[in-house]
Amino acid sequence: MRVRDLAFIVLAATCAAHAAPSQDGQQADAISKTESRTLPPGEVSERVMHQLAGLLIPILPENASPKPVRPLTFLNLVTRPRPTAVVGLCRTDSLTVSFAKSERGDAGPDTPVKADGVEAHPYYHFLTPPKTDYESSIGTMVQHAVDVCQKLDPVKDDFFSAPDEQAATDGSYLVGRVKAALDASQNPPFGIACEPVGPDEKLACPTLLSQHRPEQIVAIDYCDTTVSGFQVFSCYSVDFKDHYRMMIQASLPQVSANTATPMTVREVKLKAMIVLRDPLRD
Repeated sequence: MRVRDLAFIVLAATCAAHAAPSQDGQQADAISKTESRTLPPGEVSERVMHQLAGLLIPILPENASPKPVRPLTFLNLVTRPRPTAVVGLCRTDSLTVSFAKSERGDAGPDTPVKADGVEAHPYYHFLTPPKTDYESSIGTMVQHAVDVCQKLDPVKDDFFSAPDEQAATDGSYLVGRVKAALDASQNPPFGIACEPVGPDEKLACPTLLSQHRPEQIVAIDYCDTTVSGFQVFSCYSVDFKDHYRMMIQASLPQVSANTATPMTVREVKLKAMIVLRDPLRD
């Protein structure tokens, strides 16, 4: 999982403190739609924020120093993982709160700051790689999935970013389809292209592509298709741990009265990403 290209470590003590609010506390903080529209705004905010306090786990930068020198500029928190409507897909949300100095003067680790902004992004984790596309993967949430998802560690386990459940599912599914096709034949039924770097330049494109598996994904996003007939094609950009990006263009699933045609890979391109790191002093 990545947040601002930094790896984070969960604070064990904080996890325990926020592990789970009591049943009485949850009931007291519960709020209805009617109450959300009739109670004073301050009370609505207080109830909701109190519920969030029981869901969020603060995390620190991996390079956090015991003696920091800079003021607090941002704080990252994650929610406890939970299941989604997609069978086997768990989700956590990353919340980044930014801060600004509340007074002028020297800036150090003890400088008072105030929150001035919030960003939130979803992250996903498959218990097992998806065997079908998004539309075919939606199922009924079961207690087992709830239990398994909640036991995941949002930082240590391999969560990846994606804009929504469909991108997470279809992107992962297509990566699996690409690997399966290349494991079966070095001449797959779709176009392939690679731009390797370093030692990978010695590898054939099918070999390099087949080394990338759904379990190695760190980010998925939508992209613009370049295949003619774009209205029936989709495109996914998939980033991997080894800093390669795979662009997959595929036909959308087609459903008729008697048959259903799954997503079909049409074109795959793999390109090394340029990674720039500018470590900040803590």
